[in-house]
Amino acid sequence: TYVIGQTIEDIVRFIEAQFKGVEISPVIALLTKITMYIFPNLKPFDLKHLTIHNLFPPFTDLVILSLYGLLYISIMLILAIKFFEKRDIV
Repeated sequence: TYVIGQTIEDIVRFIEAQFKGVEISPVIALLTKITMYIFPNLKPFDLKHLTIHNLFPPFTDLVILSLYGLLYISIMLILAIKFFEKRDIV
């Protein structure tokens, strides 16, 4: 999940760029779009570039990242509850 979350944005940008001589299968483009919606985009959470220069991220960015993270966690927990409530685990 970490590798996909870190690279999915770059892959989508590459597919959408449509370079000359590079043909992307429509199936691959569709699978990439689906993957983009299933896995979280972790690239915005990578704040190393700011930390290296001793900068603090803007407060609005931190709020948006926090809300995005909480929303994704909430959706995954709801899906997990729905999936496991049909199982007899005991």
